[in-house]
Amino acid sequence: MPLQSISASSILVENSRFSPGGFIFTDPGDACAAESFGRLGILQPVILYRDAGGALHLVDGRKRIDYARRRHMKAVSAVVLDPETPVTDIITLVLCDRNADIGSSIINRILFICFAQFSGVPESWILGTLCRRFGFKPYTDFLEDCSRVNGLPAELKHFCHEKRLSLKHIINLTRYPADILRQLMQWRNELALSASILDETASNLNDYLRGNNRTMDDFLSEPDVREVMQSDLSPRDKTARLRRLIYMKRFPVLTASNARIRETVGRLNLPDGISVNWDATLENRNVNLSVDINDVKQWRPLIEALSSGEVEKAVESILEEL
Repeated sequence: MPLQSISASSILVENSRFSPGGFIFTDPGDACAAESFGRLGILQPVILYRDAGGALHLVDGRKRIDYARRRHMKAVSAVVLDPETPVTDIITLVLCDRNADIGSSIINRILFICFAQFSGVPESWILGTLCRRFGFKPYTDFLEDCSRVNGLPAELKHFCHEKRLSLKHIINLTRYPADILRQLMQWRNELALSASILDETASNLNDYLRGNNRTMDDFLSEPDVREVMQSDLSPRDKTARLRRLIYMKRFPVLTASNARIRETVGRLNLPDGISVNWDATLENRNVNLSVDINDVKQWRPLIEALSSGEVEKAVESILEEL
């Protein structure tokens, strides 16, 4: 295919039909490309697609075009694909050009699949070729799940890219309401959010709001929530306080029962070496009393403490709570 000299200003770059820039995330790169262009010039032609209306869409060569624009070059060498070029061939060229960015995270691969769909690629090619290349094993609703991922708040998608979240984790986040996810992302600089903490907080908050017929605005207006979020605590401590607060709201009966049990155990004032444990979920009606000694002389005092009537009453009280 012959090379053509094309005016740099006539090329659609950001608005190219085949620009994945609005889908995938790019990590800061080095200056190798710019240094190479500065020393050797642009050695390879860019690849363009001419649509039926005559518009030229960039397919491959974003860094070359950016360099040409910075240097105010009037024209660049280009290979121009005609309108009859199969869209799968064009998407393959885009994939090769942006392979490092696309392969850098699971969500970038998911979003590139969405980009391919947006560009008109047949679903059969996506499932049979693109998914295999990305290491995905598509299931019945896989493309629908990809579409839901694309609909996540932009900040959250970027979070998934930064944290390199797994496919399962990303898909799971699509199950939560968008207003909860947006709010957690707004708090991102105030909280110490890991992937697991984000998932746990979104899940408990969603259950609390649904179970009590409340909205996100209702939650934000609650005095104890405002107190935590407006405090001067460190992000780590603020996160711990917020998680605990949401948990208590989500499981009020559970929280109250555990508090009573802890109070009962505290009143016993048991000596060191005796511990009382129970299932904090209250699913198992069982109390475990254990003795830990490093000297046989400790044995009799500890056994006497366990044999007291106060301990028996406390165990009975705990079992009633369970």
